[in-house]
Amino acid sequence: KRPFYGRIGVAFLWFIDVEARTLTVSKLVDGKWMELGVHGDQDRVRAEPFDAIEISLGEWWPPASPR
Repeated sequence: KRPFYGRIGVAFLWFIDVEARTLTVSKLVDGKWMELGVHGDQDRVRAEPFDAIEISLGEWWPPASPR
């Protein structure tokens, strides 16, 4: 999907992995996707293009179930 998104002008991708509880942020630079960061479930993030807002990723996930 990344090549398609680049062709239609999408500049940023956020990939949310629910099982890993991570957010991967990528940016299209000179026609190639550059990974800006991988953030974990306890991180507080300012991720482009919404970097004016701090996001607490821990609020995205349901409480961890006991093992």
